[in-house]
Amino acid sequence: MTTLTKVAGVEIHTGHFIGGEPVRSVQAWLDGETQPNPRGPEFEDRSGRILAWSRAGLAMYMDLTAAAGHGLNVVYICRNGQVMVDELEGWVRVTARKTEHRGLPTTRYGMPHDVHEERVPPADVVVPTVGVWSAMLEGRPFPDHATGYGALAALVAAHVSHEAGGREVALDGNDLPRERRFSWA
Repeated sequence: MTTLTKVAGVEIHTGHFIGGEPVRSVQAWLDGETQPNPRGPEFEDRSGRILAWSRAGLAMYMDLTAAAGHGLNVVYICRNGQVMVDELEGWVRVTARKTEHRGLPTTRYGMPHDVHEERVPPADVVVPTVGVWSAMLEGRPFPDHATGYGALAALVAAHVSHEAGGREVALDGNDLPRERRFSWA
């Protein structure tokens, strides 16, 4: 696990979803309207677009706009291929350049490729959430405070970035307001 920063002497690790790289900074452009939150009117849900960067330059772009009201699809774009995942239907499609064409420039995006498709278990947001809460309450291992801090820091950075017109906001700098309360927390 890669260390992002230390906060109050605690090592913080974030964003290791696919590349093993922690999130370094975030840019965000949020929608003007908030969405209803099932926890009640005192909480707000924001939609919009987020671009997150790792220290090594890996980028993750999320389109979480209110206009995207159906499905959960993830596309991992790599130099020589793509992995497309339909999280709710439970399928994966991988396309990759044939080995003999991998050294060509990325502008040659239409080169011959191999395709692999398979079914996977569909994503379920309730079961993992219940599992984390149960583990925490029962004293079993669950994502630690550093993982939680990383996710929270990225959310705060997204709001700060949006308020600054989409400016890039570092998670380990002085850009994050430590005392501010957000109505989504």
